[in-house]
Amino acid sequence: MSELGYQLQIFQDVHRTRGWFTGIFSDRPHEISPAHAHGEVRLLVLQGSVEFTLGDEIISAVPGYEITVPKSQSHSALAGPEGFRYAFACPPEEARLQGLQ
Repeated sequence: MSELGYQLQIFQDVHRTRGWFTGIFSDRPHEISPAHAHGEVRLLVLQGSVEFTLGDEIISAVPGYEITVPKSQSHSALAGPEGFRYAFACPPEEARLQGLQ
């Protein structure tokens, strides 16, 4: 198993143990997710790249980078030229609010 594969397995196991929803999602090249806020979520970049704005901080994330978005924190994302694929985790109540469960 690759290092990233191992990191993904740990990411999913840890969050599932907590009872959180986990899933794998993709954004298209240059796709924009405008500024918004919601409950706490966590992401692990698996492929591609993303410029993630978390409050006033700009994060350039590549595979292996984990991002934690605290509850009610404004954030936005701009997928890189090849898009990006990521693991996503959130508490069950947030998954229901986002229509994921």
